[in-house]
Amino acid sequence: MTKKQNPNDIVIFDLGGVLGDFGGINTLHEIADLKDDNELWNKWLTSNSVREFESGRSTFDKFAIQITKEWEFTITADEFKSQFLSWVNGPLEGSLELLKSVKEKVQIGCLSNTNEPHWTNTISKWDFIELFDFPLLSFQIGLLKPDPEVFAHLTRVTNRNPQQIIFLDDNQMNVDAALEFGLRAYQVNAIEGCQRVLKEIGIL
Repeated sequence: MTKKQNPNDIVIFDLGGVLGDFGGINTLHEIADLKDDNELWNKWLTSNSVREFESGRSTFDKFAIQITKEWEFTITADEFKSQFLSWVNGPLEGSLELLKSVKEKVQIGCLSNTNEPHWTNTISKWDFIELFDFPLLSFQIGLLKPDPEVFAHLTRVTNRNPQQIIFLDDNQMNVDAALEFGLRAYQVNAIEGCQRVLKEIGIL
């Protein structure tokens, strides 16, 4: 039986891997010499240099120097910077249509761990960005997934209690943290994953 959706609910999307193509994963696997996706993302999300950079507390130059040392890359900081800028590709096919359909039913937002170079050079130009009622970007708000503080901020900004927030993310670490905070969180991959969940809960 399909659940009747509460119009006060809100759907919050991650960006990379959910609505947009994060093409850098293969390159990161190679330069980090880590084959397992979960291991790679756990290292990324807990990295001091990454956290400083994606919370807006570090410059691109400083980040490149720190991460090449922290992760013991065999490439130089300048080489890493050049590669890093190419990691984010365009929106996934069907993302604009999906968001328009969801927004007909409830408000929508995004909650993304990202950084100023990726945002300025690529993500800010995606055709669906202007649709978000609540665009929350880590480097602007100074908070990161999977920390509980970012979910507390999300509830304050959206003026929702945790159970009114439907959170879609491709990283299980972030989903687990959101669930622990009380959000209705789901691990999804790409547009098909979003559609499946949103149909199951009665939004689409």
